[in-house]
Amino acid sequence: MALALIYFLSIGVVALYFLVSRGTWNKLIALSSFSTKMTLFLVIWSFLNKDFNTLSVAFFYLVVSLGGIMLFAYFMSRRGTS
Repeated sequence: MALALIYFLSIGVVALYFLVSRGTWNKLIALSSFSTKMTLFLVIWSFLNKDFNTLSVAFFYLVVSLGGIMLFAYFMSRRGTS
């Protein structure tokens, strides 16, 4: 129970960092961290419930979120955003 509380507090800290940070690169790092934590949550949830369809959703979410973050980073670097 304590580990779940720490995990959800870390998600809250990352969300707060996303809202407070000013730079676009900092926001991208926070978004990447949030998507990684949500993927980890889906993987743990699928193993606890023994529902492996959720595991395939977690894998799909991981691939889409990583692709989106890489795409955002590419366009931000081309634009010269600091």
